[in-house]
Amino acid sequence: KIRQSIASAQDVLDRRVAGQPAAVNAVVSALRKAITGLSAAHQSEGSEGPRAVLFFAGPTGTGKTEMAKAISQIVFGQEQLLRFDCGELRQEHAVARLIGAPPGYVGFERGGELTEGIRAKPNSVVLFDEIEKAHPRLLDTLLGVLDDGRLTSGQGETAYFGQAILIFTSNLGMYEEIQIPGGRTSRRARFGYETPFAEIQQKVRDAIREEFVTGLGRPELLGRFGGAESIVVFDYLRNLHRVCQKFIVNVGRACHRLHGIDLSVDDAVIERVVNRTLSRPDALLLGGRGLKPELDRLLTDPLSDYIFQHPASGANRTVQVIVDGEGVRFITASS
Repeated sequence: KIRQSIASAQDVLDRRVAGQPAAVNAVVSALRKAITGLSAAHQSEGSEGPRAVLFFAGPTGTGKTEMAKAISQIVFGQEQLLRFDCGELRQEHAVARLIGAPPGYVGFERGGELTEGIRAKPNSVVLFDEIEKAHPRLLDTLLGVLDDGRLTSGQGETAYFGQAILIFTSNLGMYEEIQIPGGRTSRRARFGYETPFAEIQQKVRDAIREEFVTGLGRPELLGRFGGAESIVVFDYLRNLHRVCQKFIVNVGRACHRLHGIDLSVDDAVIERVVNRTLSRPDALLLGGRGLKPELDRLLTDPLSDYIFQHPASGANRTVQVIVDGEGVRFITASS
């Protein structure tokens, strides 16, 4: 069954993670290696390393988390995700949060979120967001997981990662800090939509290599990821129309499921949402997330008001959404 799922992974990922053909191809290749036992984690005889280890890099809001969820659905049949924000794991004591405090320390009875999570559900995708922000001790802890596929909790119980998939993400190389009036700093994108993806990919990989070798002093950790050339770099969302269409399809499914409404949205609505999104100064920083507030303002909020004010009378109905001035208008027909 897993082989069948992997066989269709290309199509599934293309649908779920819009506008990322290079990332999709890299992930499909990694999954095939994992299922055939030829991933780096399993090339040594008797290895118990994770099924696969992936490192996602690139702009915010471009599908890295969605890719992790999709991988979980493909491999395990459900979106079984253990997610950790490494920005919250900057302090040394944060390691105890993952593996549990040793006997005699506060929190001993609770166990660790990572070790207990894997012991309860070994078939999971474990996602570490912005790994470069983690405390060095956590990085050392993860080295053991990547090498041996096991981790001993503060209670002395061993969690095995041989069935898990580990995914690390990073925004390194995508943004730079600039000084703004008042002595504060702000973040801006290093690249624009005009920058070719090949250039973004190389510069992001170079920045991550530099951070792990020089900044963090953990070149061996980068090696466990397969080196800088194995980093899966995500591109800017250059086709926001397709991403917006995907969001609208999700809204339409909810309308049909909850209210018996078949939603039909004119292309002009999508065009206006995309144009307003691209006109925002933070468009490159937000990626697909920048579409959500504009989509809410133009479509979801007025649609909610319309459905509330015009409750269903039993029969299914079609609601067409068209642009009308600065907003939208709804046209209802019984089906």
